[in-house]
Amino acid sequence: MEVKLKSNGAEGELFFAGRLDSKTAPETEKLLAQMAARYEKLVFNLEKLEYMSSAGIRLVIMTFKAMKKKGGSLVLRKARPQIIEIFQLTGLGPMLQFEA
Repeated sequence: MEVKLKSNGAEGELFFAGRLDSKTAPETEKLLAQMAARYEKLVFNLEKLEYMSSAGIRLVIMTFKAMKKKGGSLVLRKARPQIIEIFQLTGLGPMLQFEA
């Protein structure tokens, strides 16, 4: 998996490509913790994310909680319908902000 950052002041947009699963989650977790501490708003651009396992869902929840705790926000942008469906099925959909 590949993650690229586009920084715009207090907003950081992370572009995910590939698979977010148990193999890639540990390294990604460290990056997301750093980004949650650094930015007031995080945008996860998921347009090129092919697959997300439960390990990836856990990272989204972790980041959402970290951002909410400090009064920040997390946006999931350009997520594929299958990924949005995962969040809807787990009951997390209403908590999260999705953008086309």
